[in-house]
Amino acid sequence: MERADIIVCGGGTAGLCAAAVAARMGKRVLVLEEDAFWGGAPIDYRINLFCGEPIQGIQREMTEKMRLFNPEMTNANAFFPGSYLLAWKTLLEGLPVKIRTDTHITGVRRKDRRIVSVLAGEKEFCADVYIDATGNGDVAYLAGCDMAYGREAASEFHEKFAPVRADRAVQQCSLMYTVRRKADCTHDRPADWAYFDKDNYLIWGPTETVEDTTDPQQLAAAYGRALDKLLALANEWDKKGFSVCEIAPKIGVRESRRLRGIYTLNLNDILERKVFSDCIAVATYNIDPWDPDGNPLHRGENVKTPYYQIPYRALLSEKAENLIVAGRCISATHVANSSCRVMAIAGATGHAAGAAAALTQNTVFDVDVQKLRALLKRQGMFVDFFDAEE
Repeated sequence: MERADIIVCGGGTAGLCAAAVAARMGKRVLVLEEDAFWGGAPIDYRINLFCGEPIQGIQREMTEKMRLFNPEMTNANAFFPGSYLLAWKTLLEGLPVKIRTDTHITGVRRKDRRIVSVLAGEKEFCADVYIDATGNGDVAYLAGCDMAYGREAASEFHEKFAPVRADRAVQQCSLMYTVRRKADCTHDRPADWAYFDKDNYLIWGPTETVEDTTDPQQLAAAYGRALDKLLALANEWDKKGFSVCEIAPKIGVRESRRLRGIYTLNLNDILERKVFSDCIAVATYNIDPWDPDGNPLHRGENVKTPYYQIPYRALLSEKAENLIVAGRCISATHVANSSCRVMAIAGATGHAAGAAAALTQNTVFDVDVQKLRALLKRQGMFVDFFDAEE
């Protein structure tokens, strides 16, 4: 059995932020990543553009390091995968963080409400506190926490964009790719392209509906269908004077299982700027649900959000006293998740999770929230509206 003070399951944006913060606070951290490589969405989905605001805490520091590797970038929020990995490698250097790849969580041992260890096949890993940053909520699910999948009925939270009846529809998946301008290209850059510099552009590619986004076989089939569509698109790009130069190795998943935690963030909390005494991050991003029956953005209903607060309780389950959830699987409705799932906000919840885990003495419920908020503020996080709006 391998032991650490804190185990972070998931080596993506939320998990790396959590690991770095906890390690800086003196904790021995073990990161368990299911892929052969760590980095998360910027590496395997090629989401090489930060969505959401503000970039805060450890993530701001990381992006500043990233700029040193690609100073020629003309889009402040875009980056290449290489600079992303190198920046994290630099930031984690010298910290008590160990990353194990090819380690897929297959089980959880627990006693009463406490997780004793997590299993990856025949391997067992033990810690005082666990952070679920898997994206799919794997640890919370295996630990028996209440989980949500799909869309809530409009009557449950009285949300705009929620369907009349609850269903299992989740946000669609997209295959990301990049194109590069050829030397003889005279085509101007359309406003809706994400760009790295004057010659390289990130494209939101073919979109696929997947019934169960936790099923690797269904995702593999969706990738194949999207790749077929991309083959035709490559010919169109060639006619415009661009070449397809990179395709994501995985189809991008926006939503899968979500924690149903002590508190569930919903759309009305966001739009009405609800104030939470246990707020651990202030953020904003438009409502962007990519629903199979039509994205509001694509219908001309661009729902921009004000700055909103995310409560610590949305990271916790009453059924697991030493587990904190971070990233896209925090406790939020399907509609609210379409905003808080993006990387800048996932990184913020990861930072908060890492700090809370490091402060935990017995259970994650006993953390002094005001002490946590004060600490987060000193670490460059925004925990009150006036922080983000200044």
